[in-house]
Amino acid sequence: MTDNAHGKERNYDEASRLISTTSLSGCITYANQDFIDISGYSREELVGQPHNIVRHPDMPAAAFADLWTNLNADKPWLGAVKNRCKNGDYYWVLAYVTPQYDHHGKKTGYQSVRGRLPDEIKRQAQALYDTVNKSPKRLSLSRTHLSHRVLATVVSGLLAVTLVGVSPLDTPVRLLLSGLLTSAFTALAYWQLTPLKNSLNQALKIYDNPLSQRAIAGRMDEVGAFNLAIRLLEARIHTVTGRVEDAIKTLREVMAVTHQSLSQTTVGIEQQNLESDMLASASTEMASSSHNVAENTSRTSDVTHQAAMDAQNGRTTINDMLQTIELLSGEVEQASELSEQLHQQTEEIGHITTMINDIANQTNLLALNAAIEAARAGDNGRGFAVVADEVRELAKRTQQATEQIKSSIGSVQKQVRNTADSMSKTHGQAKDSISRAEIAGQAFDQLSQSLDLISDQSQQIAVAADEQNETAESLSKSIISIRDISDSNKESINNTNQAIVNLDGLVADLSQIVNRTKQ
Repeated sequence: MTDNAHGKERNYDEASRLISTTSLSGCITYANQDFIDISGYSREELVGQPHNIVRHPDMPAAAFADLWTNLNADKPWLGAVKNRCKNGDYYWVLAYVTPQYDHHGKKTGYQSVRGRLPDEIKRQAQALYDTVNKSPKRLSLSRTHLSHRVLATVVSGLLAVTLVGVSPLDTPVRLLLSGLLTSAFTALAYWQLTPLKNSLNQALKIYDNPLSQRAIAGRMDEVGAFNLAIRLLEARIHTVTGRVEDAIKTLREVMAVTHQSLSQTTVGIEQQNLESDMLASASTEMASSSHNVAENTSRTSDVTHQAAMDAQNGRTTINDMLQTIELLSGEVEQASELSEQLHQQTEEIGHITTMINDIANQTNLLALNAAIEAARAGDNGRGFAVVADEVRELAKRTQQATEQIKSSIGSVQKQVRNTADSMSKTHGQAKDSISRAEIAGQAFDQLSQSLDLISDQSQQIAVAADEQNETAESLSKSIISIRDISDSNKESINNTNQAIVNLDGLVADLSQIVNRTKQ
């Protein structure tokens, strides 16, 4: 707050009502917009702070002491108050402060409804507060009675008229007649002023506060009391109308926000319904797809299971083939060994035929020598020559036979060698076939395992697809339920909007009633 006790006065509209509520300790719990605007504080700066944050130094302590005396006695208080703005300016209010109670009747705080103070009352209040601040003892709050002054004036006038009017009479008679007339008129005047006294009592029952009467009415007689009572009744009406207007304003703001929110909610519900329809369609399609996936996966599982069985049969066939190839390999190996043995035996036969051929050559040579010797012997050797020729012929034939045998053995050896090589190659191919068959068998084993795994996974996928299908169907039902609820909510929102329209009409009627009450 700016420390400026001499700021300028700030005026506000006569229809404005500065409304605030406080706790029992005087801390602000609510401030309306008119109060916020004139004070210069924000709502956050006011709420939670003591209400004397707007107290002006010109206000005497006696005024606030009088305020708290009335409030602590559960009585209302009406007074002229000078408040201070945040920047040091000031403004006058006619403040009406009353206690607030909860539904159990327990006092919970105070409310203050303040209106614009007329200029005449400002001057009276400023003069009074200046006097109190300078010399409190000079302040007189004693009541005066207008009726007493009226009676005294009437008596004096009647007495003077009587004395003048009956002057020809003797003095005793004149005095007696004057006294009788004065008494009669005095009694009549007192009787006429009795309602004024009763009205004064009624006014004091409405509000009896000498300090407020002096500040607001500017006089301490019956007229001042009536004026103060009327001001209090006006303040009471203004409090009701001010709080109602403030509530109407807040209610209209809430209605506007509610209407906007409902409109946005309606748009959101329509969008939600559109998306729900799309989601329901997608859910239905997903359920159908899940069902197809489950069927296809189930068929795939069956086919995979059959393929696994075929793979097992293939493995069995390969095992049988392995046994056959291994048996054939053994027989080929055995035949190869026999061929090798045959080759060796033909080699030995070759060696023998070579020896026979050598023997035949030697025999032929011996026969030749024998023929030569027989020729030398002449006739004695002629028989021996014949034998020698036979022997030589036999050797020659033996040599020819040996050559044929050698040629045949060579052919046999060549065939045996070719057979041995072929069997060796066949044996190698048989071993390679065994290795390949074993690899194929392992591949069939892996294929069988993979097919078993695929079959198991296919079954799991089929189960999951069935569950997904059930979930999709459940989701579709939930979406339909949500759509039904959304339609119901939309209908409720339409009803609420209509209720807001009706409430707006009632608020308008209430506002007119308040305006007529203020006139």
